[in-house]
Amino acid sequence: MADNNNSGSGLQHIDHDSLIERQGLFQGMHKGMTICSALIIVVFVAFSALNTSLAGIVFGGARSWIENTFSWYYILTLVFLIGVCFALMVSPFGKVRLPGPGPPSAE
Repeated sequence: MADNNNSGSGLQHIDHDSLIERQGLFQGMHKGMTICSALIIVVFVAFSALNTSLAGIVFGGARSWIENTFSWYYILTLVFLIGVCFALMVSPFGKVRLPGPGPPSAE
């Protein structure tokens, strides 16, 4: 019979809901992920602001590499997404109005 508690595998069950802050500055967010994301953004902006010429060279090179390497994928993705939007537009889902089925407001 299988053991469902994973005691022999070394894996532990983590209650992910307990990682979300209930109050304070990080209410409704995962504290560690929010701090890491904010730190990455601050480093990115600081690098771009403090050394604009180097940032232009680095980002231009990255964009060139992405365009040369993934150009076919980019075009294929755009065609697919435009096709999905068109299919949704002509399907019955195209008649759905947000927030609900009432008449559109004049706002």
